[in-house]
Amino acid sequence: MLGRRKLRLVMIAVVLAVMMTLALTSVASACPPSGGYWYHVVRGDTWYGVSRKTGVSVGALMNANPSLVRWNRWLYVCDWMWVPCPPRPAGYWYHVVPGDTWYAVSRKTGVSVWALMNANPSLIRWNQWLYVCDRMWIPN
Repeated sequence: MLGRRKLRLVMIAVVLAVMMTLALTSVASACPPSGGYWYHVVRGDTWYGVSRKTGVSVGALMNANPSLVRWNRWLYVCDWMWVPCPPRPAGYWYHVVPGDTWYAVSRKTGVSVWALMNANPSLIRWNQWLYVCDRMWIPN
C-alpha cells in the first residue's frame, strides 16, 4: 500500500499531466479573431523550429515578418514574430459526444477518417481516443 505522501505525489503528477495535455491541445487548435498572434523567440529557435511549433509554413512566417529575415536566416532571442493563423478549409465545428470515435464521427459526417485526422492533428492521441467535449473541425 502506498503511503500518503507517495499517493499525494502520484495524484499531483496525474493532475499536472492532464493539465499539460489540455494546454497543448488548446494552444494548437486556438486561433484568435485577429487572424494571428505574437510569438516571442527563445534560445534555440529557428525558422523551421517555429514553423513546427506553430503549424505555419516557413514561407508564411517569413512573409509575415520581413524585418526578421536576415542574410544569415538567424532569429535572435527576444525577437517578436507575428504568427498568422493557417487558413482552414470550409467546414464547421463538431463537439464530440459520449461514444464517438474517429470512425463514428466519419460515418456521422460523411468525411473520411483520414480527412478528419488531417484537419485535427491536435486531437490525434497515442490511443486514438476522442474525449467528450473535444472540438473537432469537420472539413467540407
